[in-house]
Amino acid sequence: MSNAHGLADRFEPHREHLRGVAYRMLGSLPDAEDAVQEAWLRFMRADVGEIRNLAGWLTTVVSRICLDALRSRSARREDLVGGHEADEHVDRSRTAQPEQEAVLVDEVNEIFDIMPTMLELAGTRATHTHFARSLVPQLRGAPGDPLRAAFVEGGYNVYEPQAFEPKLGGLYAPKTNLQNDQPASVSRVASVKTQRFSFTARPGAEGELYDRKKDPGLTVNLINSRAHSKVREDMQVRLMNRYINTTGVPPRDKDSRDTPPFYPTPDFNEAARALEVTGD
Repeated sequence: MSNAHGLADRFEPHREHLRGVAYRMLGSLPDAEDAVQEAWLRFMRADVGEIRNLAGWLTTVVSRICLDALRSRSARREDLVGGHEADEHVDRSRTAQPEQEAVLVDEVNEIFDIMPTMLELAGTRATHTHFARSLVPQLRGAPGDPLRAAFVEGGYNVYEPQAFEPKLGGLYAPKTNLQNDQPASVSRVASVKTQRFSFTARPGAEGELYDRKKDPGLTVNLINSRAHSKVREDMQVRLMNRYINTTGVPPRDKDSRDTPPFYPTPDFNEAARALEVTGD
């Protein structure tokens, strides 16, 4: 009994996070609760002494459980609608643990890739323009794009005080104290990351450039290194191109006040569509 209590004490702090992950993937609170409960059962059966990163392990387990649930939904829909056999990639007799089937890839991916991945597994697609990529090919063993980059932006400037958090005590005190006492430390930034390098642009302050392969701890800033000036310029151009290609994208539905809906929409070639998808 005491061992079960000990496992529960380790699991419960992660329950809300796991429920949120499952809900975002499945879109159903009851299904999310079931996924979290299944993760708890697998945690109880696992060799917890071998788990070094519990939060990461549990997130992986819940994600794989949700992926299996989505595959089952897609298979059931095919059976009910078309009377066809289930997708060849869906093995309903699979008994392996999801944490044992976790797919690790070396290529760069973005968290937004979860959305098109889930949509493809569910047999549908987005109705808006986006710049994420489905990871289903990687889940099925295909290699990713070694030249891909991940982009991120964030932070607030002093002219946006409404966006700053108030000073909070307890666990979040260091974080909230810093942004209020030194607001420049959380100013706006934009960053691009490839397999090899990480570049951050910070207007009004020094940027950052790191060699992720030689310096995985990101301790040596190469932003002023002459030997890396070409890398810095390439990353700056890539970041700029990303903003140019992804800013101000119009909705897919035409606005009748601007373009009559009966005007034909051109169908551009594959190269144009590839640019639309990647954005860089």
